[in-house]
Amino acid sequence: MKVLNLFTRLVGNVKTTDSQSGYRAYSRRAIEKIRITNPDMGAGSEILTQAKKHNLNVVEIPITVRYDIENTSSKNPVSHGFGVLGEQI
Repeated sequence: MKVLNLFTRLVGNVKTTDSQSGYRAYSRRAIEKIRITNPDMGAGSEILTQAKKHNLNVVEIPITVRYDIENTSSKNPVSHGFGVLGEQI
């Protein structure tokens, strides 16, 4: 997650504390502008980079999330993270 957050900041120039959190709300304008092409977990970074590209506001509201719970993902975090990075380049 830290690598994906850093990548989203560097490539997308979007500063968030958790670029992969799926807990989001969108304005009508955002829904009309953003086109998600990534069918996987890379969609989180893609949405943020497109929001920046379309000059949409991104606001963070603090939430509690846990990424330390075992058996919640069927993918290896390292290979999956590099796969997401590869799709965004």
